Amino acid sequence: MMCFDEWNSCILNNCGHYYSKPVKNTRKPVGIFSLRRRHGVDIADMQCEIDQIERLRAGIRRDDHEYMFLLMQKSGEMRIAHNGRDEVLTPGDS
Repeated sequence: MMCFDEWNSCILNNCGHYYSKPVKNTRKPVGIFSLRRRHGVDIADMQCEIDQIERLRAGIRRDDHEYMFLLMQKSGEMRIAHNGRDEVLTPGDS
């Protein structure tokens, strides 16, 4: 398990300028991040207990590369807010 700063650094270095917020008042490890390449595509496997991950237009403009993501929820739940819509991903959703 990684501390928040290490986990957040992995996100910034491999996925672009996403801004994460840890769960308030916690000092415990927040998750795992691993990266592998399959058929020329980088696959990030993340497990985390994070309060929020945000992608702002300023972050998009700062990135040197284009990123495309497919999220697949393996366990737990994750709420996604995008273009005025909120969805909750549960295990098996992508």
